[in-house]
Amino acid sequence: MTAMATTPSPGTGEVRTAAARPPRAPARKIEWDDSIEDLYDSWYRRVAAAEHGHRVMADRMRRRHLLVGGGNEPIDVSEPEPAVEV
Repeated sequence: MTAMATTPSPGTGEVRTAAARPPRAPARKIEWDDSIEDLYDSWYRRVAAAEHGHRVMADRMRRRHLLVGGGNEPIDVSEPEPAVEV
């Protein structure tokens, strides 16, 4: 059974039909073996190391920001006003 899609042609009042896409083939099942487990463990360790490094650097930057007087005040990123000569 093939489903038909209909799309009207502009300005003619006619209806154009087109066949819908055929159904996708079912996904293959892959057995879970030791090599996949090793790959998964390697990926997990890399992600954990990256997360740890990010947190260490974020904490370090936050402490340094507070040490140099940074607080919760907003940072003004607008263009500076031109100097007025007197």
